[in-house]
Order: sequence, then structure tokens, then C-alpha cells
Amino acid sequence: MKKTVFLILLSLQLQFLFGQFKIAPEKYWIQFTDKNQTAYSLDFPQQFLSQRAIERRERYNIEYAFSDLPIQKNYVDSIKNLGLNVLNVSKWLNGVIVQTIDTTLLETVKNLSFVKPFPKEKKNFEKKIPKKPQPSTVFFNSKMNENNFPVYDYGNSLNQIELSNGQILHSNGFDGKGMLIAVIDAGFYKVNSLNGFDSLWANNQIVATRDFVRGGFAPVSFNTSTHGMQVLSTIGGNLPGMLVGTAPKASFCLLRSEDGNSENIIEEFNWTVAAEYADSLGVDVINTSLGYSTFDDETVNYSYQDMDGKTSIVAKAATLCARKGMLVVVSAGNEGNDPWKYIATPADADSVLTVGSIDNTGNYSSFSSIGPTSDWRTKPNVMAKGSATTVQSTTEGVTISYGTSFSSPVMAGMVACLWQAFPQMNNIEIIKTIEMFSSQYENPSPTMGYGIPDFALSFQYLKTIQPNTFEQNKPYKIFPNPAKELINIDFYSPEAARYKIEIRNTLGQIEYLKDFELLANNFFHLEVNELINKSSGIYIVKIATEKRTFQERIFLN
Repeated sequence: MKKTVFLILLSLQLQFLFGQFKIAPEKYWIQFTDKNQTAYSLDFPQQFLSQRAIERRERYNIEYAFSDLPIQKNYVDSIKNLGLNVLNVSKWLNGVIVQTIDTTLLETVKNLSFVKPFPKEKKNFEKKIPKKPQPSTVFFNSKMNENNFPVYDYGNSLNQIELSNGQILHSNGFDGKGMLIAVIDAGFYKVNSLNGFDSLWANNQIVATRDFVRGGFAPVSFNTSTHGMQVLSTIGGNLPGMLVGTAPKASFCLLRSEDGNSENIIEEFNWTVAAEYADSLGVDVINTSLGYSTFDDETVNYSYQDMDGKTSIVAKAATLCARKGMLVVVSAGNEGNDPWKYIATPADADSVLTVGSIDNTGNYSSFSSIGPTSDWRTKPNVMAKGSATTVQSTTEGVTISYGTSFSSPVMAGMVACLWQAFPQMNNIEIIKTIEMFSSQYENPSPTMGYGIPDFALSFQYLKTIQPNTFEQNKPYKIFPNPAKELINIDFYSPEAARYKIEIRNTLGQIEYLKDFELLANNFFHLEVNELINKSSGIYIVKIATEKRTFQERIFLN
């Protein structure tokens, strides 16, 4: 991953501490100092966000931030008036990408009062690669929902869906309808004419296209890379008997950020601008089958230490997407057999779902990049089929492709369908649920992460606890809290175990005790009314097995 050796840490708002630098041949980044004279206000988000985006923020109680405010128009106009070609504008980064062959203009830019100072020095970092972790054993899930009947003629694409029981979501009526998915990629060759996408156009499921490589808010031309086309086909393709995507009824934004002819850091900026656009439209899920570690300019290559989710521009942008309520699904990378071996950025970002590759039997694909992050977080998060994945061909019909580029969108579509079923859950709760019901949740590994998700179990669990939510990795929910009389406990048992539930007061005295056994993959609901006549105050609920213990504070009114 490419280390922008002259970058220093960004704040949560992704504000750089310098003003301008070269990010590709004849292309430069210019950072502004402020948004002080903006005509917009955070009190009126309808001025700069769509109604759908506003509804997402309100649904998940997400506050509006400085990064949401549009950039100062007069600053942009001043740059244009100097003769610089403004390709893209970033409100999150508060700056512009410009193109020029006249470097003397950059000297003029440097002296503008509203441009941040240029970087004064570069800092070099030693590249260290840790020892390769050993691969782990794969375990399989088998729990199926009772509504196990086909609703689509999947053809050869059935395997990539049923490995994670994604067809169970479809059979329960959740196929992405009403969800908006952004595909940020390198191009969408013939998506406007290939037969696998006919239904998307006929049903108005393509809602926006933008080419941020060309800049200037240009639409996608459909004559560039086949990569994004095949990625899209695994989510939204519809060729009965041959290929059905994992979210065939979802709506899509097709956003090009990657120039397949080169590898420059400008693509991270393009990605950020594309993500901003997706956010403004109210996108729910972003799939990005892109990753960065090395560049045409080797002096800015990343090191493994940079894979910490805090260094690269694109990792910070992906994290900001999550904080604005979107769920970002990222391919882990295809360097498992290469000297690098490790995930690329933004796969290292916090709060995104990073997806590695398995084959049709659920075994790890040797090319799939491994984790963990350099700060020892589990990556990849989960696995999906990326070996011989069924995709739309460049003509008619289907073919197969290899890479985490395809395991990521296969997963993204299923994620969208699960979220469609439970829209009251936020993005992090959806991710944690998917992890919790994956084959190696109790024993994550550098190759497989938490393993292969089981969407039948995830669906059943969320249906059981609906409309309540859970926190972090806790497989239970206690509600209401505070409580007046009755206390409810919903719990999922991933394996056969003996459980002990006790409730103590602040003096340590036991007020309630229950001991029982549960079989594997069991859900239970417990109603506790023994505290009705107890004093108001704080009580501690303890749920324990031989292997794990959970504790939660509850309040009695």
C-alpha cells in the first residue's frame, strides 16, 4: 500500500495540514484553510444532502459535521480564474484536484491566503513485513431457515450465494428492493447494453453514474474497464438459469474512481469524492473492489505498518463513510501468493466489512490477501466465493473470474438484503451480526478472519430480537433498560452449553438465579419478573458458560 510519505495524520474530518502536492502526472491536490464564508448551514442539511441521505442520518441519530458542508465556491472560482483545470472538488477534504502543465501557476496558488501551506519535508518509513501466519481449518454452518425454497433460477451462480445461505434471504422476500448500493470501481464496460443488466435499466434501478477520473461531474461512458461491470453483475445481474446477483432488486450508483492505465495516489482522492457523492444521495451500501499498496511512483509506496486504518487517505474516507451511516464492503486484495501477502487499503479501515476469497467448497483461496492489520485487528472480516465466481461475460452470457474483487460484491449484495430486512439496525450492528454468525467467530484467523457467514442464522437471530438491538459482540439483548417490572433477555447459543444467569444487587446479593442447558444454534427468550418488588437502583445481570461470561448493568425504576 502506498505510503504518502509526505502525509501526516489526518483528523476525523480528514483535514490535512498542508496545502498542495502532486498526486499524478500534471495533477495536484490543493487544500483550503476553512469554510468560514460558506452560504450553507448545518441547521439546514436539505441544502446539500438529499432527502434520502437526511433520513438515513435521522434514522441512526447521526449528527451533521463540518465535513458535510460544501466547499467555498469563491475559493474554487479563484483557482479556476488562475487558469487551473479543476477536476474534482472534495468537501470532506476541503480542497480540489486540479490539472495543469504550467507549474508556475502552482507558485501563485502557494501564496493565496485561503490555501494551506505546502509540505516542507518528507518522512521515510522502514518497510517491515511480519512472519506469515499459518492458515486455519475451515468449519461450516448448516443451519437453514424454514422457508428454504428457491425464488430465483440461479444457474451457476447458486454456489456463490448458498455458501453463505444468502438464498434464504431471497426466499423470505429480501432481495435488495429499496436499498441503494454504490459500486466504486474502474469502469462499467457495456453495462448499458449487455443482457445481464437489462432488468436494471427496465426497472430504473440505475439511479446515477459519475466518472471521477474524467472529472467535472461527467457521467460514466460505458466504454472503459470490464472490472466494474463484472463486479456489478455479481450483485445486480439477472440472467435466469445462468446468473442472478445477490441483491437483484437493489438500486445502483455506478461511480468510476480508478484509472486502469496507471496507479497514482489521485485515485484515493477520486474515491473520496465518489464516496461523498454516494453519501449525498443517501446510499446504504458501498462496494469497492479496489485496493492500494504500491504506485507508479515508488517513493510513495505504503508499508505494512501503514495498514492501520489511520494512514491512507482512502482508509480514512472509508471510515468516515461508516460514521455517516453507510456500510462499506471492501475486497481484501489478491496478494496472498506475493511477497506483500497482506491486505491493501482501504481493507484496513475500521468499521468496514473486508472480504477475502474462498472456493466453491469453502476453502481459502491462496491468492486472497491476509491479515491482520498492522495494529492487530482481525482482517479480513469474512469470506465469500472469489475463486471461479460466475460473472457476466464481455459479450452475452456468463463466464468465471477469480479475485477478491468478486467475493466482495457477492457479500455486499447479501449484506444489503439483510439490512433491508432489519433497517432499524445500524451499519455496525449489521456487521457485528454477520461476524457473530460466521464459521470461525470463536477462532478468527489471518487467512479466514471470522470465516464464512451464515445469513440464515443472522436473519433468524435478528428476527428473534426485533425490534431490539445488541451492542458490540454480545449475543444477547436485555430490555427494557431501565425497567419497571418485567425484564426480557433474548439470547443466542452458538454451541451446546450449560448456561447460568444470575442477577445481583449492588451489595452482591443474588436476586435471581437460573441454570439450564441449550443445544447448538438455539435461540431463547426469558422473562424475569422476580424483581417486581425490589428496590429501584442498579442491578448486574451475569450470563456465563464454561467458556464465556457477559455482564450488563440494568436499572430498575
